[in-house]
Amino acid sequence: MAEFFQMCLAKFEEALVDADEGEQVFEDIRQQAQFRDLLKFLNNKIKPQKKADKMKVELRKLLKEPSYGNFKAHPMSIEPSCIINSFNPDECTCFKSAMAPLLISMNASKVDGDKQDKMNYKVIFKNGDDLRQDQLILQIIALTDSLLKGVNIDLRLTPYRALACGKDDGYLEFVPQSQDLQAILKENNNDLNLFFKGLALKAVENPESWFYKNYINPEITKLTYENAAQSPDHKKELINIAFKRILENYIDSCAGYCVITYILGIGDRHLENLMINTEGKVFFGDTPLYFQGKFFHIDFGWILGRDPKPYPPPFKLCKQMVEGMGGFKSPQYESFRKKCVVIYQYLRNYARLITNLFHLMLDSGLPVRFISLF
Repeated sequence: MAEFFQMCLAKFEEALVDADEGEQVFEDIRQQAQFRDLLKFLNNKIKPQKKADKMKVELRKLLKEPSYGNFKAHPMSIEPSCIINSFNPDECTCFKSAMAPLLISMNASKVDGDKQDKMNYKVIFKNGDDLRQDQLILQIIALTDSLLKGVNIDLRLTPYRALACGKDDGYLEFVPQSQDLQAILKENNNDLNLFFKGLALKAVENPESWFYKNYINPEITKLTYENAAQSPDHKKELINIAFKRILENYIDSCAGYCVITYILGIGDRHLENLMINTEGKVFFGDTPLYFQGKFFHIDFGWILGRDPKPYPPPFKLCKQMVEGMGGFKSPQYESFRKKCVVIYQYLRNYARLITNLFHLMLDSGLPVRFISLF
């Protein structure tokens, strides 16, 4: 099998040489492969340290050495429009896990036509985990998001990217400014509603926040902020507006993920793989729109009815999540329930499309046969 792929690579190189800019494209691919090998080497190098703190120190030490920390600028494989140039060693770390996934921070340039904007780019690299399953699920989440937006249903989903480089390693897009539900509840006395109110207060008090950036006219933005600073009543009114927007984002995204994870039979749901985005940005045409409070899932190691725990629920909706909406008897929760019904009924029209995507993966070795939940 390895010989077959080597032959394919050689044929691919021959075809690129004859194409316009083909040599540069193949050189970029070569650099991406070398960069992946470097990250695998670094991950294997720090694993003997066992403890996360010691692994982080060792990783940063290695990245500061010229022999490991230098690489040729090239497009990032998971995000080709992003040209990575160098590491930011002091911002790199590793997660507390058996496989010690790496969080890699890099100086990069975002390419948009002839324009290049400098940026800090972060990505998670996993060595020892099969990310093909995550990539499949995230592609289906992206597909359902696109289908729903086609009928003007925007659920504020976060279909972050995943790229499996093989059967045991790959990249995950890092979603900045997000926290897991367990950490949020611990910091806010087990009260998600209190957390949202805190986000609303910070948004109103910061003239550079998402709340004011939604006012496209700079003069209106300035006037709104100045009025809030001068009048407590006006500030309270703005906090209520910001809180309602945050709650809408949370309810919409929560409804979307509850239905999608139910359809796909996503298992092993706990508070550490349920996330809330504390500040995010999306584009409507060329206009940036900012959203806060989006709920999303990570880590799709158990799918299609499989779960490490016996008798799992059809989908994760704990008491704290409902209380974040206002409680079981609140109109917000009733709105959430109605949204779930609408989403499910619409996605049923595409049942054949979704199941066919799994049929394509039957010979991949992935567990793509559904196990009944009941």
